[in-house]
Amino acid sequence: MPPFFGASIRFFISGLVLLSIAFLRGELFPKQSRFFLLAIFFSISMYTLPYALVYWSEQYIPSGLAAVLFSTLPFYVTILAHFFLPEEESLSFWKVIGIIVGFSGIVFIFFEQIHFSEPQTFWGLVAISASPISSASASVVGRRWAREYSPVTLNILPMTLASVILFGLSLMTERGLKFEWNFVPVASLLYLALFGTCLAFVIYFWLLKRIEASKLSLIAYITPIIALLVGVLFGKETISARLLVGSSLVVLGIILVTKIGKKTNQT
Repeated sequence: MPPFFGASIRFFISGLVLLSIAFLRGELFPKQSRFFLLAIFFSISMYTLPYALVYWSEQYIPSGLAAVLFSTLPFYVTILAHFFLPEEESLSFWKVIGIIVGFSGIVFIFFEQIHFSEPQTFWGLVAISASPISSASASVVGRRWAREYSPVTLNILPMTLASVILFGLSLMTERGLKFEWNFVPVASLLYLALFGTCLAFVIYFWLLKRIEASKLSLIAYITPIIALLVGVLFGKETISARLLVGSSLVVLGIILVTKIGKKTNQT
């Protein structure tokens, strides 16, 4: 599927499913202006911009390189949280060291894929490098100003609005591109909409109420490792020494941030 069109349909399905869930649970949209301002902000910073950039850029860069570049997310979240959430998430030496160690593990795992040859690859690099900055701002804003809202209702309007914006981008830039409605793309789209969007972001915002934004951002390190392990379990891929060493560095980095870094802040 064309990238913007595929992302648009994904968020449309997700918004519709969450709206149905909210209706069945009797959840109403809050009437505060802040809720609607947050919805607009999240629609752009959490969904429209990051996913448009990632979907577009992965046409031109290897998935491993994309994983490395998006794994800069904890750096941006930690820096923004230090300034906007100073009472909760101030920088500490071990937190910074842990983030660097974890990131080095991701780089180590995907080192062989860090290359580019096509002319448009440069713009793919630029696009996907901007994506975690946008997502980081959404995480920090959500942690500071959106904790009182239901994770279900908080996602409905942003996802629906993102779907409309992405569909508009598709109409402007993807006319004439062909795609096929067969089982594989449709099943993939439904999986991404239901599990990779509805379930994932409801859980994410639920956790954001309870966990520091900088710690929660460490999922950017875990996701590519899980993808590789799924490949080992179901795709007959092999566990390499590079994967083991890199994963160990990621785990060590997370321990430094969540355990030692926490103790340092408390003292």
